[in-house]
Amino acid sequence: MTLGQRLMQQARKGVPFLMAVGMLGLASGSVGAEISTDKDVLRVCAPPSNLPFSNEAGEGFENKIAEVFAEDLGVSLEYAYYPMQMGFGRNTLAKFLPQEDRYRCDLVMGTTSLEVGQTTKPYYHSTYTLVYRKDAGLGDIQSLEDILEIPKERREELNIGVFAKSPPAQFLLENDLFQYAKSYKHQSGSRETSPGAILKRDLGSGELDMILVWGPIGGYYTQVLHECQECQHNDLEVVELASGKDPYDRYHFGISMGVRYGDDDWLSTVEALIDKHQDEIDRILREYNVPLVDEDGNVIYAAQD
Repeated sequence: MTLGQRLMQQARKGVPFLMAVGMLGLASGSVGAEISTDKDVLRVCAPPSNLPFSNEAGEGFENKIAEVFAEDLGVSLEYAYYPMQMGFGRNTLAKFLPQEDRYRCDLVMGTTSLEVGQTTKPYYHSTYTLVYRKDAGLGDIQSLEDILEIPKERREELNIGVFAKSPPAQFLLENDLFQYAKSYKHQSGSRETSPGAILKRDLGSGELDMILVWGPIGGYYTQVLHECQECQHNDLEVVELASGKDPYDRYHFGISMGVRYGDDDWLSTVEALIDKHQDEIDRILREYNVPLVDEDGNVIYAAQD
């Protein structure tokens, strides 16, 4: 039934036109309003081994958010797994399966942009973090600039982990610190390893003194290492990086969900689900110790050490 038909129906029942418009507006804007879809399965595109985001055991926070959505829609939940590396979108969201007459999956739970699709508005903002070992003799570090205050003799012995092409790598280059860096590939996701696994392995073993890493990974694995009995070093500090005025000094970003180009009705449905469940999404993110910032990069939830 169209909007006009619904208004006429209300008018025939004796409801004034303007009141009818108000009633429809309230119904469409209700937080608890029912959300429907023509899909009978929620198929999510996800990396198989990329905690804290997702894994095949359903232990990531993106898994938990997908479960909330599937329950609301009243549909089953399935995954199309592919490592978070080159070709992720092409081999999941944009991969058509002729024999089944459908795409491999319909929703990417976390992205900043998609070559093969369009994104929702951001459902959380986070920032890069500096995670360092408290037993490394570095003093109290609260910013990237504090690294420059470490005594020269100790600074020359630093082992700093950083992912190539990430924003903090530029700071190391500009301040002649890259010579002390162990650089990891920008897209290190695979079934065998992930950025989080790298952090746990190399920071926990003492191979690194510190690592510069995306906030959800830094916050989550700081707590994982705290509970790691076999790790040699598990007392860590996590510091949220504050963005500067220069675009090259921007460390905070909004994270959205992604759907295929042209799937506008589904995009609207996903955004409605985000709006309806934003409080629950925030609760899940905090449970995974994800540092949260506002659109300007101001910390609204600091990761717990």
